[in-house]
Amino acid sequence: ALGAAIFVGLLMTKSDMVATGQYYTEKQNMFDLRLVNSYGWSDDQLEQVKQLDGIVDAEGTFYTDLIAAWGEDAEDEVYRFYTLPETVNRLVLIGGRMPQAPNEILADGYHADKSILGTQVKLSSANEEDALDTALFDTYTVVGYVSTPLYMDMNRGTTSVGSGSISNYFFAMKDAFDADYYTEIYVTMPGEWKIYSDEYNDAMDALAETLEPQVEALAWQRL
Repeated sequence: ALGAAIFVGLLMTKSDMVATGQYYTEKQNMFDLRLVNSYGWSDDQLEQVKQLDGIVDAEGTFYTDLIAAWGEDAEDEVYRFYTLPETVNRLVLIGGRMPQAPNEILADGYHADKSILGTQVKLSSANEEDALDTALFDTYTVVGYVSTPLYMDMNRGTTSVGSGSISNYFFAMKDAFDADYYTEIYVTMPGEWKIYSDEYNDAMDALAETLEPQVEALAWQRL
């Protein structure tokens, strides 16, 4: 009986984990493709992307990597600040509340609890002047913590800022930054697809091949 129970458990683990991931990515409307270029995207270009064939949802987002200290007596680390999403890559509020002012932010909820609520993130003078000009506040207050489909493992990515390693992420209102462009556009495509399947990967490759020349024209337009 014990051997059978262990066997059934091992047999079902993968399918259960995949089903959980499928439910989460669908409910939060996780992106299928990410559109990037060196110069960012304008509101007009975002509207043009929304009209392209094969696109269901498209949302622009802005992010910036900043050196900051989180909490009292904390050392400087690199954090990635995103603008709050609305339709694509929707957040799950785990604790606290959503920002109500531009100087309020949401933190990574992976290891967080209510003790981080009210803590402050202070930007460092070690940031480049352009980066500091983008952020409209020197200090941001954590009012909630979330999960996001952008990060479904422990890796937070790399950056050209500071140490080169991103310690964590935050989400803030658009009014928290002085930026008139999006750093990337997230898009979703039609159809119901099983994650990690060859069919899904093939569909994404096909859409990317179709979109690339159209998006490249928009990138030159931006330049």
